[in-house]
Amino acid sequence: MAVGYFKRSAQAWEKLKKFQVQAGKTVKRPLQNVSTRWNSTFSTLERFIEIRKEINSSLSNLNATAMSLTAMDWELCQNMCDILKPCEEVTKEISGQKYVTGSIVIPITTALISSIENLDTRNYNCAAQVLQQDLIGSLKNRFTNLDKSRTFTVCMLLDPRFKLYFEDQNVANNTKQHVIQLVTTQINKEDQLQVPQEEIETRTVPFVHFEFNEKFMEATQFFRTLPMSTTGQCLHNIFL
Repeated sequence: MAVGYFKRSAQAWEKLKKFQVQAGKTVKRPLQNVSTRWNSTFSTLERFIEIRKEINSSLSNLNATAMSLTAMDWELCQNMCDILKPCEEVTKEISGQKYVTGSIVIPITTALISSIENLDTRNYNCAAQVLQQDLIGSLKNRFTNLDKSRTFTVCMLLDPRFKLYFEDQNVANNTKQHVIQLVTTQINKEDQLQVPQEEIETRTVPFVHFEFNEKFMEATQFFRTLPMSTTGQCLHNIFL
């Protein structure tokens, strides 16, 4: 309601700008909540709290008492920000464009739920406590079966940071066997192609690439000389 007031009233917005400048702050507008935008509610509350003093001064100066927030209202805003903050941090992390995010989905979701559950809200506003419980219930209901996703579990296993942190060891073992089977199948498939060496186009490559490829080919040829069961066991040892 108050956000809309500053958006609609040019006079109110000018007052708010004036008080922010006087306080030596960068001028910032109150943010409107957008239902289709992730974390919009958190951003709205955070910005409102950030310029709380200037908002109170502006409303008081304009005699807009109907728009004023009580001490309890401000307390509720702060409580809600504390509860929603972990969601905002996780959303930013999982939305990264310059790094792989598939492997962090399971561990970061588990950490998010745990973080909100462990938040001490005994002295919070009752409405904030209800928000906490509703949020925990919604997160558990929505993300309870992430470890059933083969994509996420494989990504997690192949990431050295998280491969040892499966909550369910059965899921870890099943994922490990699945990856071993994938690698074994790929090696056998390549072996069946039997491309003649003279048909392979040669080109100049940096020495480091040549050395890596040479070692990789040696390892591949070694696996091909082993029986299927032995190959699987070797791969199993790699993923231990």
